[in-house]
Amino acid sequence: MKYTFEKNTIMDALQRIYYAIGLLAYSVAKADGEIQKEEKERLQNILLEEFKNGYADTDISEIIFEILRKDKQNYETAYNWAINELKVCSHKLTPEIKLHLLAVMNKVAKAFPPVTYNEEVVMNKLETDIQKL
Repeated sequence: MKYTFEKNTIMDALQRIYYAIGLLAYSVAKADGEIQKEEKERLQNILLEEFKNGYADTDISEIIFEILRKDKQNYETAYNWAINELKVCSHKLTPEIKLHLLAVMNKVAKAFPPVTYNEEVVMNKLETDIQKL
């Protein structure tokens, strides 16, 4: 089941970015095979810290992360959904937002050491894909 929205949705571009952040956070956390309770708890703190300047409501990211965790989606699918969402709203992806997005994902990857090979693969792919947007 894909949790996505059509272009004519009530979500604006920044909300879609936060939706994608939730998908990416799930993808990074799930890449090591399972999501630890600590990763979920730290995600909330990371989002609050990284986006405290009020870009958008981080609840969207937290909600999507939790839905995907409960539905046991695989990390590759969640990643692809996220990149598709970011493409839709790429006109709002400023260099600052891109840096914040990467910072959040790096912190999610490091939330429960060690960073695994699969997490590194996801992070490297994300850095490449973000530059293309």
